[in-house]
Amino acid sequence: MQQDLNNLKAIAKAFLQAASSHQVSEGYDLYVSEKFVHHNIHFKSDAHSLKAGMMQSAEMFPEKIFEVKQCIAENDKVMTYSHVRLTPDDKGFALMHLFRFENNKIVELWDIAQQIPESIANELGAF
Repeated sequence: MQQDLNNLKAIAKAFLQAASSHQVSEGYDLYVSEKFVHHNIHFKSDAHSLKAGMMQSAEMFPEKIFEVKQCIAENDKVMTYSHVRLTPDDKGFALMHLFRFENNKIVELWDIAQQIPESIANELGAF
């Protein structure tokens, strides 16, 4: 079945917004497949472990700001490039996610982050 790329992009963005807020469970219920696995190096590869980590992060950082800056889709994959700040005054970090979809559900997820230092050499910035 051909998946609508704009719909997949919308799902990826909605999942990230839910996962970065106090709506982690809702995001998982709506967008994550029962077959979900991930490649985050800080958690076991199952959905429950990552979900628990996201819920803990939402509790620890209730003012977290998550902005998707770029979103690209091809075939069954969506890539997002985001700016995440744990508090409004935080420089934050650049975060990339790569999602793989089946039947409009997230079945696999990769992520990589780069902290934004106080001083950067690049005059264009990270975003």
